[in-house]
Amino acid sequence: MIDIIQSKAYFSDDGSVYGVICFTIFINDLPQLVKSPLFLFADDSKTYKAVDSDIDALDFQADIDKMYKWSVKWQLPFNINKCKVMHLGKKSLNTTYFMGTGSDRIQLGVVTQMRDLGVLVDNKLNFHDHIVEVVKKANSRLGLIKRTFEYLDSHLVSILYKSMVRPILEYSSTACLPQFVGDSILLEKVQQRATKLAVEIKTQPYSDRMKFMKLPSLAFRRKRSCCLQIFRMIQKYDNVNPGVFFELAPSTVTRGHNFKIKKVHSKSKHRQKFFSISAVNDWNSLPYHIVNASSINNFKTHLETHWKTHNLKFEPYNQDVQRGTHKP
Repeated sequence: MIDIIQSKAYFSDDGSVYGVICFTIFINDLPQLVKSPLFLFADDSKTYKAVDSDIDALDFQADIDKMYKWSVKWQLPFNINKCKVMHLGKKSLNTTYFMGTGSDRIQLGVVTQMRDLGVLVDNKLNFHDHIVEVVKKANSRLGLIKRTFEYLDSHLVSILYKSMVRPILEYSSTACLPQFVGDSILLEKVQQRATKLAVEIKTQPYSDRMKFMKLPSLAFRRKRSCCLQIFRMIQKYDNVNPGVFFELAPSTVTRGHNFKIKKVHSKSKHRQKFFSISAVNDWNSLPYHIVNASSINNFKTHLETHWKTHNLKFEPYNQDVQRGTHKP
């Protein structure tokens, strides 16, 4: 089971680039003081640890105490009221953690959600609340577009949607894939509403509107995004160790391409939805020339050609209809 600590320091930004650089240098040694992984972003810090016993909990508390002592020594106190704990896992020990010393020692509050780089992470890791929030923001942006323009044709809608709305729906989509069919439909309906703004095609079925505007479904683009992320990691475009997420199949497997991923079976539904597992079949089925593309743009071009007749490209509800959960 995993416990996560989110802490926030008191920091006043003067708005200069120099101030941010100095602050980064000032806090650079903090991760070296603790045994648990510690991530820093501006004045926010997050640390986590797998806590399966009381000994693990004591070790984690020791790391929190070291962080607090560091903050006192360098006169950069933590805002303890904003420091929170989130427990992950059905068998979590729900350990209580403290920060401070003596009479100032305060119990850290427990939350079920944390925001990390714009993503709302919940303790069940299903990202439902994050998707609801994203859909609300995207619909608000669509409303702004509708109120601003008196006339919207398909060309203008396509430009506005791609630049102002779709990036909201697709931000960090690889990390927070929909866990439920309903959430996938919720996201798709935003694009469905967007295509209806085009006056010349608004009465046509959604699949026809997508084809006319050359807008692939969001479900299709999430599959594309997952394969692209695997390509970036395997081909070293991203400074991420692919071994953290998946294991390549033995070199004796000669059919297909040379970067096949070993398929892992998991009983956890959440883990099954993670991109490194859910995208394995899509990635392994790609031809050799695509996974060995010379550049990212080359990969995108070849993948687009290979998937030009993909069943989800302009029929986003295909999978949902098969499950009996949606009627187009």
